[in-house]
Amino acid sequence: MSKLSLKIVLSRYLSTLYVWRNGKRCFSISDVVFQVILPILIGIASAALGFSFQGISNLIAGVSIVSALLGAVAVFLFQTRVQLNDKMELKASEGKPTQGSIFDEGDIDVLDELFFSVLWCIFEGMTISVVLIVSDCIGIARAEELGMVWSCISSIVVIIGCNLVLVLMMSLKRMARIYERFGMHISKEKLSH
Repeated sequence: MSKLSLKIVLSRYLSTLYVWRNGKRCFSISDVVFQVILPILIGIASAALGFSFQGISNLIAGVSIVSALLGAVAVFLFQTRVQLNDKMELKASEGKPTQGSIFDEGDIDVLDELFFSVLWCIFEGMTISVVLIVSDCIGIARAEELGMVWSCISSIVVIIGCNLVLVLMMSLKRMARIYERFGMHISKEKLSH
């Protein structure tokens, strides 16, 4: 079962929910509330209100397309990480300090965090798609007598979907930061927040 475990992806995603306080990396309660607790509360509210998806084919298609595109982003991020690592090793082997480069370990950390956030989004998109496809195939989505079950499944999809959107927003911010550093060569002191 260890080959099917996504524990590393989950733990790496959760490890991105931090802030720097007094020069120390601290777990961010506000990030956890915003990215984990808020989606759960929205899902519970949707279940309490009896929300259920009506037409799911467009939702399946949309989430599948986003997940596939994120797969391409993950490949690009992996390639970028390998290239940066090669540049750092090359400078070190030449006896030159890597501090003169436009990137440093903090930038590499942001790239790594972005990679694992994108992997988490891919997993969530795949989960949503599989849950909706299976529910549609076995008839839960169309069976009136299973309305409560479909409402609960819809609420789970809402929870995952809300987290997916929030993690995508965080990933977009990280992509912008990486672009500012590598593409625009902006120093850390002048980065937008």
